[in-house]
Amino acid sequence: MNGLTYDNPARISYNEVSIDFGAGTTTFPIRVPRGVTRGRIEEILIHDITEDFTDDTTEGGVQIGDGTDADKYCDMRIPDAADVGANFNLADALAIDADTLKNQLGDNDLAGPGVFDVGASGDDIAEIVATYLAPTGGTPGGIAAVTIVIAWW
Repeated sequence: MNGLTYDNPARISYNEVSIDFGAGTTTFPIRVPRGVTRGRIEEILIHDITEDFTDDTTEGGVQIGDGTDADKYCDMRIPDAADVGANFNLADALAIDADTLKNQLGDNDLAGPGVFDVGASGDDIAEIVATYLAPTGGTPGGIAAVTIVIAWW
C-alpha cells in the first residue's frame, strides 16, 4: 500500500450483515492492512434495521478500540428512534448529542478527528476491534446490518 496519504488513503468497508444487538455484546476484529501506519474512521452506518432498537437503561452502540480500551477511537450510541427501515450513522449521532461520541471519534491526540496510529507512535497494533454493545434494561432489542468505513494510509 505504497503512496497512501491522509488525503489519498485506501478506504475499506467492513460489513456485518446482521447484528442482534439485543442478544448481547459481541466483538468483531478488524485487521490492520499490511504496510499502513495510520487509520481514520470515516463512517459507521447502522442500516437494514429489522428489529426496533429498544432499551430502558442504556442504549446499544458501536465502539471501536484497540483490543484493550473498547472505545479508544469511537463510542457511538444508537437511540430508540432507530426503528425498522431506518438508517443511523455518525452524523445522526452527533446531531442528537455531540457527547455521544468521545471528542468526535476518539480520545487520542493525533491530528484530525477519528485518526488513530497503528505503529508510528508506539501503538503498534495488528488489529482494532469493533464492539457491538447490547442495550440494557427492559426488553433490549435491535437487529441491523453494520458497515464501518476506515481510511488507511
